[in-house]
Amino acid sequence: MSHNIKKSSKTDLYEYHDYYNIDELLSEDHLLARDAVREWVKQEVSPIIEDYANRAACPVHLFKGLAEVGAFGPSLPAESGGGVYGRNSLWHHHARIGAWRLWY
Repeated sequence: MSHNIKKSSKTDLYEYHDYYNIDELLSEDHLLARDAVREWVKQEVSPIIEDYANRAACPVHLFKGLAEVGAFGPSLPAESGGGVYGRNSLWHHHARIGAWRLWY
């Protein structure tokens, strides 16, 4: 069954505030990975996630992009094909931006 993806005209206004100075604990690689995931989500996920949530559907076409930015399987060891940055920084970011909706 084919469905036309409805893109939202709303702007993603999410802004990260480091109230607990977490950034000080992250390496430059972690910060770069977080920023890459954040930008990817704003471009690829934010415009369509409302449509998918309303339909209770999963945008599986996004999985390849998640893998490309290193966010697919971040809790698995790199030697097993997982992300190399560790789950804490990426999953924390996913929780903050609402990307968890992808999995439901």
